[in-house]
Amino acid sequence: MVLSMPSPYKHPTTGVYWYRQRVPARLKASAKGRAVTVTIGGHASSPMIGEDLKVSLRTKMPAEAKRLANEAQAEFDRVWLSFETGTVSGHGSSAELSHRQIHGLIGRWYDWFIQEHEKSDEPAETWEHHLDRLADTAGQHETGEGEERSPRRTAIVRAAIQELSRLPSFLAEAGIGLSQATHERLVDEMEPDLIVAFQLLQRRAKGDYRPDMHRERFPTGELESMAASGSRVSITDLLDAWSRRLKKPKPQTVKRYTGIIKQLIDFLGHDDAVSLTDSDIVRWHAELTTSGAVTHDTFVKAYRAAISTIYEYGMQPQGGKLVICNPAAKLLLEGESAKQSRPR
Repeated sequence: MVLSMPSPYKHPTTGVYWYRQRVPARLKASAKGRAVTVTIGGHASSPMIGEDLKVSLRTKMPAEAKRLANEAQAEFDRVWLSFETGTVSGHGSSAELSHRQIHGLIGRWYDWFIQEHEKSDEPAETWEHHLDRLADTAGQHETGEGEERSPRRTAIVRAAIQELSRLPSFLAEAGIGLSQATHERLVDEMEPDLIVAFQLLQRRAKGDYRPDMHRERFPTGELESMAASGSRVSITDLLDAWSRRLKKPKPQTVKRYTGIIKQLIDFLGHDDAVSLTDSDIVRWHAELTTSGAVTHDTFVKAYRAAISTIYEYGMQPQGGKLVICNPAAKLLLEGESAKQSRPR
């Protein structure tokens, strides 16, 4: 049964519009308490599912909220479908990773987590508190010797690891989604590395900046090899897959995106979807805005949106899982916003 489409509602304090939908009854057991990633208006967020799923539309304008509500509903439909098919709804993909690839991903998370916190002024007591909390959580739900972990113990410990490691935020920023089984394996495997990360940050807070030897244990290049191991996928392939989707985009949108992608390919000098990086997009943004070819706002709302849309669809099962990540996802681009030329 398809749920009726709700209307966006205004937050009583901030005036910002939100969108909310009840979790389908058949999915409550599997979805409740899970963090998912949705992208609306080019912004990725990772809400937690409770009795319902809700997300900010990041606008106070009724007309814009109504338009973004359609995007939100499409994302919510994708989330419900991902639970129907047994996949975790990350930032779009549902990749299955090998053991080596999982540890390659943990290595990327480890670098991200350390860089996020290493330059902060958080005291050593913060990391000691996190270590104690993780140990207490695991200890309170430990099984007897020789017994396997109970489902409840596993769920509680996994929830603590995800929260303390900020794993949903990392996966959202990296544009990576995982199958449910792979996601659970990732969380289980990363527990020792999370402890080491806390210990390293604790030492850094105490003034110990000796080299981190733990980093050497992670394999490199594993995620890139996932896409490279298959047939080469072009950016044009992603555009074609998106334009031929069952729920066809408007002809004028296809025409606009086709022009943008052609410009992107000309700028890159290649049509390799896997090779496109967020740094390439930043360089393209700088070239176009510096030359005056487009404004910063136009690039964000049209150019980045076009790239993100076709990559996002190419990560979906419906899009053929052609790629495993979206280089435009949650990409921060700095520039001057257009000045208002008319009275409010």
